[in-house]
Amino acid sequence: MKHLALLTLAIALAACQTVVTLDPPPSADQIAVAADLYGPKPDKSLSIEELTRLADGGNPDAQNDLGAHYGLSDIVKKDLDKSFHYYQLAANQNMPVAQANLGYMYYAGEGVPRDVGAAARWMYKAAIQGHFNAQFALGRMYATGEGVSKNEDTAEKWLLLSAGQGHLDSQIALKYLYEHGAKTNPQQAAVWAKRINFANRYGHIWKITDQKANGDTQKK
Repeated sequence: MKHLALLTLAIALAACQTVVTLDPPPSADQIAVAADLYGPKPDKSLSIEELTRLADGGNPDAQNDLGAHYGLSDIVKKDLDKSFHYYQLAANQNMPVAQANLGYMYYAGEGVPRDVGAAARWMYKAAIQGHFNAQFALGRMYATGEGVSKNEDTAEKWLLLSAGQGHLDSQIALKYLYEHGAKTNPQQAAVWAKRINFANRYGHIWKITDQKANGDTQKK
């Protein structure tokens, strides 16, 4: 019986560590960012009943919002099964925010058995639409080899995409990668250290648009 329990545990752990193969990251110019990707949040004045009616009618914004409410238990009792259900409905309509949220649920094993491979797949769907949190998550997964084969070059590409949108955690991760990765790059580590220090001191997080506007010759 003890051996059977250990075997069951080993199988469960192996299932959590599924490794998937994804297409390489597109260039920044190839990413068509959804117009409403970081737009206003859905109307918080809507009741759960109204949101449910809209969600069940196929509205992806309402579906994603319900997923958040059931996951956070802010105005309704926490129900991870319902959270996963509504996120999945919106994600299947190619809504990047919902795809990223679904990826996080797979990664954390909330409302569904933990599956880092599935998490990577959903993060990829959101990332190629410009969702910087999903790009950051993929960068970390490639850096550590979770859900995908470890590849620091691919990690760097995803982190550069999210860092270019002003995602500070991605910029910190890039600095760490250039300092401690397999191929260290002290020059680039110094570039990102400068940008991070500026953000911490003045509250302005560097974006790729700053580089274009100011004629910044420092690449990456």
